Amino acid sequence: MCLESFPFSSFRDNPPIDAARPGSTVDICASARDHRITVDTENTGSPIPEAEQTLIFEPFFTTKPKGTGLGLSIARNIARAHGGDLVLTTNGTDRVRFSFSLPYVNNRPQVET
Repeated sequence: MCLESFPFSSFRDNPPIDAARPGSTVDICASARDHRITVDTENTGSPIPEAEQTLIFEPFFTTKPKGTGLGLSIARNIARAHGGDLVLTTNGTDRVRFSFSLPYVNNRPQVET
């Protein structure tokens, strides 16, 4: 289920989204299955070069002039600390998608009716 599709201009100066090309859209989709919640963020940015794909989650790796190289590393570490993950799932010429997943635990008490 796709929650929303945002015009690129909605995300000016937002580092996690700024890889999208001007005039493109950013899709944020959420799903729950197999006891996992997944949030996909997809844009119409340029693909990540193959040589960089193994480096993008490393701390301090950046291709941006003013980047710190910490965003993807920190986000992945947070996900993994909670039993989830952050991965690059699509890297095509017209779509780039990252998937952030966490385990879903339903620990609410059952109410008898």
